Amino acid sequence: MSKGFEFGSAERRNGAARSALKSSATDVLDDLEELRDDAVRLAEAARRAARAEVEAATARVTRLRRQVRDRARGEVRHLSQNVREKPTQALALAIGIGILIGIAWKR
Repeated sequence: MSKGFEFGSAERRNGAARSALKSSATDVLDDLEELRDDAVRLAEAARRAARAEVEAATARVTRLRRQVRDRARGEVRHLSQNVREKPTQALALAIGIGILIGIAWKR
């Protein structure tokens, strides 16, 4: 009779072990699913942050490009006005720069 009792006890322990193993496996699967969901949320947040940075950089570059263009146009207008007002000086300056470039080019 003690053998039957031990056999039943072993079955109960075996069943409890199987139940614990199933519970552990379910917990692991739940944790993996939660980890996957967290990774998806993290990737989405990173994508949004990257997009925001790209948009901000694009806006800064556009603003700087306009500023440079406007300043260059202003300088060209100023230079054109100076050439019209003082053509002899502009011609002498152009000749002088040409000579300097020629000398530098020979070296």
